[in-house]
Parts: sequence; structure tokens; C-alpha cells
Amino acid sequence: MELQIPQSMQAAFERKAHPYYMYESLMSTPEGLQLVLEEKSRSMIHSAAAALSTKNMVYWVGNGTSYFNAMFGSYVFNTPGGKLSIAQPAYEFFAYPPNGIDENTAVIGVSHSGTSPAAVDALEMAKKRDALTVGISDYAGSALLNVADYGICSENKEINGPKTRSYVASDLRALMLAIELAGKQGLDLSGLQASLTQVPAITRQVLKENEQVVKKFAEGRVSKPNNRLVFAAAGPAFATAMEATLKVVETMLLHASAWELEEAVHGTWVSQKEGELLVIFAPRGASFEKCKILVRGMKTVNANVWVITDEQKGMDGADFTTILPDSVNELTFPLYAILPVYQFIYFHTLAQGNLHPDRAPYEDPRFMQARFELRTWR
Repeated sequence: MELQIPQSMQAAFERKAHPYYMYESLMSTPEGLQLVLEEKSRSMIHSAAAALSTKNMVYWVGNGTSYFNAMFGSYVFNTPGGKLSIAQPAYEFFAYPPNGIDENTAVIGVSHSGTSPAAVDALEMAKKRDALTVGISDYAGSALLNVADYGICSENKEINGPKTRSYVASDLRALMLAIELAGKQGLDLSGLQASLTQVPAITRQVLKENEQVVKKFAEGRVSKPNNRLVFAAAGPAFATAMEATLKVVETMLLHASAWELEEAVHGTWVSQKEGELLVIFAPRGASFEKCKILVRGMKTVNANVWVITDEQKGMDGADFTTILPDSVNELTFPLYAILPVYQFIYFHTLAQGNLHPDRAPYEDPRFMQARFELRTWR
């Protein structure tokens, strides 16, 4: 079977060695975030928030990484945004729509390319039911933005297959929207809003400080048990655990799982094998003490534990610790916590020796044909 590479994937086959496009995209995250903070983007966010403030219920929808952005968006809309909100996969929302979608409802669709059929379908269906629609995309003029009543976009295109920069950018957009909503309800989040101006600089700091140490850690893990990677978190950080899981599967081609923190403590921990890596997102906040409990339990069964935290003293029992800057808080934590994980995934993929981080398995004609079949079902 001859490999037929579609035009949209040509770039994924260009690089033959480090730095691949995935690396360049990740390291340019601060620049992508700066675009989100510029006046043009802020104006779009302000207009969308004004329209959303009049609605009783907000649904967030997306697929893959965009769905995890939707999960984060629903968290920050509920608190601190003060707006009842639920996240659903775009196809589920479209195929099995919830009751009560009407003029009092808003639907926010996230699609980094702006072309995800299920996300576009979801917004079109919502519009037919008189709901307000908002599209979030990295591509101006995309199908998603064309169908939405309000669009939020700062050109943030990524060449590589597994998206990284766009995930963090859309989390920032969601947080900015939530802050605007809170303000319209008389809540003062000016301190949090002011802190967002530091997001690009902190992102650059996190990437720089962790690159070499995470690279060494990733290379050392190649010879250890790699049947599965597990990520555990609660609250807004759980969406980041889901995103990490997807990137392991897409890029490292290994099995991965995401555990909600209480579910992990409640029972899923029993599947952890000796030497397997468990990554715990542990921001200072409501879930911090429970993260400690999970670490203690996992060390009892000799699992390897990587803790990512903004607690400057770290966490007792961790085999490897990433400490984020002290200025981070629980709402901005997910933006930074994913960065060392992306670095780990990239360098582990290179260390495996037989994988390409930009194109994953698509040099195999069977996988390319399967991708074509799966993407053209409509």
C-alpha cells in the first residue's frame, strides 16, 4: 500500500530530527498567549461575555483537546464566573442534545482548527433552537467562527499534529471570559485579571527552567515499565490530566489513563503496577491534602510518582517533583502544569528511537488510510 499524504499533513513529514515542529510549537507558547492578551482578542472576549451574561445556562462543547478546553471552561464559568455551565463532547451534544436548549441558553464551541464537524454541527443545531452561540478557534474565517454569533480568535496556528500551544491559549481565553462574566455580576476579580498579564512570562520561565531536567527524567524512563502512564487531578486541573492522557496516546503511542483524584483514592489506584509512573497535578487549594494521601498510598505499592505542584516545599514521597512559580494560583495552575508534561512527552518520544513526534503512526499507509476513512465519514 502506497503512502498518500494529504496536503494538510505535508508539514508533519518535513522534519527528520530535533527540533521537530512539536518542539517549536511548544516553545513558542508564550508568544501565542501574548496574542490572546492583545486588544483585538480582548475585545472579542468582552463582546462575547456581555452576550453570555444574559443567559441562564452555558454549554461548552469540543472534541479531543478542544473538549478538555471545554471542561476547563465549564469549571471556571461556574467558579469564579458564577454562571451555570456544563461541558460535553461536541458529538454527544449534537446527537443526544439535552432538553431545554432555547433563547435562554448559550453554547460555546471550541475547535482549534475551526473545522471539527461535530463542533460546527453542535453550534448549528443550537442556533436552530434560538440559543446564543460562541466559537473559539485559532483560525480566523474558519467554519466554526462563520456559524457562531460571536467569535473569539487570535491566530495561533500550529503545524505539528499533536497540538500543544493551542490548548494553553484556549484555557486562557476561557479564564478571561469567566473573569468578564464575574465582573458583570459585581464580583471583583481585578487581582486575578491583573495576574494574567504575567502569563506569557511565567510560561517562558516554566519552559526554560524545566526543559533539561525533564528531558533527563524522560530519557531515564524509557527503560522502566511503560505499559501505561496515569495522570491524576481534581477541579480545573482534571481537564489538564485528560489532555496529558491524550497527548501520550497520540505522540508516545502508549496507553494512558486519567483519574479524577477522589476516584483514584476511592478505587482505581489498585490497578497501578510497581514501577509504573503516576503523575499527580497538585495545586495549592482544595485538593492538595488529598494529593498527599494518593502519594502515600502509591509509594506503599512501589509505584513511581511525579508530582507537579506550586507548593514551594514540594511533596514528601514523590520520586520526581516539578515546582511551578510561587505566583501561580489554582485557576492559572492548569496553564503551566501541562508544559513540563508536554516536554516529557516530546523527549520520551525521541528517546524511544522509533517514533516521530509530528506524525505519530501515519508513516504506516494503513494508519493513513484509516485516518482518511475516519475523517471523511460525512
